[in-house]
Amino acid sequence: MSNHTAKLEKIRQLIPAIAFQEGLCETAPPPVHRSCRPFYFDAPEFGRIDQMLDIGGGPGYVASLLKEEHPPIRITVFDLPPVCDRALDIFRESGQGAELGAHAGDFFHDPFPTGFRAMQFSHVLELFTPDRIGLLLKKSFDALPRNGRLLVYGQASAANEEPPAVQQAPTFPFQALALPAGISVRYSAEQYLYWLRLVGFSTVTCRQDASARIFLAAWK
Repeated sequence: MSNHTAKLEKIRQLIPAIAFQEGLCETAPPPVHRSCRPFYFDAPEFGRIDQMLDIGGGPGYVASLLKEEHPPIRITVFDLPPVCDRALDIFRESGQGAELGAHAGDFFHDPFPTGFRAMQFSHVLELFTPDRIGLLLKKSFDALPRNGRLLVYGQASAANEEPPAVQQAPTFPFQALALPAGISVRYSAEQYLYWLRLVGFSTVTCRQDASARIFLAAWK
């Protein structure tokens, strides 16, 4: 077993298959095993990022594996305090404590940390209603510097699948509505593109694979 493979296996052994607060991993768990989600880990956008805020990053196992695949990235998880405590434990036990960190807070009610040139939502947005998605996208846009980048990864509706209706004119401030725990919505690629442009992102690219996984990159 190579040193690289051994480190990945050590990280995986540290992480039980848990469902953390508010059902964030119950229906759309982030990719624990790299081999099952190359669409995410092989994204070329990660090769051009040196620091990133992982919004709703949970206990940090995606950050740990992503760091192994793209060593230059310094990642900070932004999640609830007990979740961040667990992430920090995982980072220390995996030997990544110097490169990976955590910022405790409620991403709906607390300001987003600033100073990051990139942010990501990985399997987060599909857990919420359009109004809440709009709120999170607007907060990320406001916290990013000029030319900052937002990455969105998750499950979308397939090309032949009827998506939920686009909310064409969300009101500000956004309503604080959430889906029931354990429920997610397969929004369409067009909906995500619309929402990202609505909050101010000037350039947005989108890829979708045969399994309807979606990866969007948006520039401020």
